[in-house]
Amino acid sequence: MTAPKNSHLFLVKGTGFRWATVPIIICLAVTSLLLWIFFRVVDLKPKVSENFFFSEQDPQLRADNQILKLFPEPPQLIVAVAGDIRSLPYLQRVTALSDELESTIRRAVRPAGP
Repeated sequence: MTAPKNSHLFLVKGTGFRWATVPIIICLAVTSLLLWIFFRVVDLKPKVSENFFFSEQDPQLRADNQILKLFPEPPQLIVAVAGDIRSLPYLQRVTALSDELESTIRRAVRPAGP
């Protein structure tokens, strides 16, 4: 059996340990350690706030904020459904959907705690 070309870089059966592989192993270990530290320390979640797309000096954003101050209303959810609005099954399905949405919103805005 002949040794493959460049066998001095790798551990080949019957040749023993080669010191030429030590720098490669050290580079791989250091790279792995740096990647592990990077992913543990750096927060990669995007932070999107109301000023992410618009500057506070944007006239349209200022006008929108003034309107919100004048007319403070809770956000609304508009759901469009299709069907015969005079039928009893339609009314029952819409009532069930409304109840489910209301309970979901209550669970979402419920304060955390015991």
